[in-house]
Amino acid sequence: GCHSAEYMRYNRLAADLDIPEEIVLRDMVIPGAKIGDPMHAIMPKKKSAEWFGVTPPDLTLAGRLHDADWLYSYFISFYVDPQSVSGWNNTVFENVAMPHVLADLQGRRTAVFKEEDGHRSFDRFEVQTEGSMTDEEFKSAMKDLTAYMVYMGEPVKLKRVKYGIYVMLFLFVLAFLSWMLKKEYW
Repeated sequence: GCHSAEYMRYNRLAADLDIPEEIVLRDMVIPGAKIGDPMHAIMPKKKSAEWFGVTPPDLTLAGRLHDADWLYSYFISFYVDPQSVSGWNNTVFENVAMPHVLADLQGRRTAVFKEEDGHRSFDRFEVQTEGSMTDEEFKSAMKDLTAYMVYMGEPVKLKRVKYGIYVMLFLFVLAFLSWMLKKEYW
């Protein structure tokens, strides 16, 4: 694809999501890559900069740069914009260079803006054509995509939180014992 995830490796994805490595190798790994390689983009960086005006960013840390709410809102906020280079725009990230690659799923929409006190603000979307998914199905899929993006930003978060609880319990016990020792000495 267009974006890379260079800080994520295929084998880490397979292990964390319980996907057999054979399936990852067959369906997800780009030709010539190995299961332990980082996820590189297929599109050449120089060509993508020519086509879109900017090289598509690495998505590994997007879930840490932006929170989950921002990512979800971004995914569901594309609209048709004939003035943009790609033919698409986004209400969350205005003048984004990325085309709406999920338009077949969501459908084509236009954005309606309102003018108040000389400021333009987003009002609503109007559907031009329906997508292959209903609005609820699309939003559910974008929640899953958002969860994956957040996971990619910090794959060990669940383990870190689990161990953090044990560390805090240990520190509380140690603090109590230290307080008891202090009381005994004084």
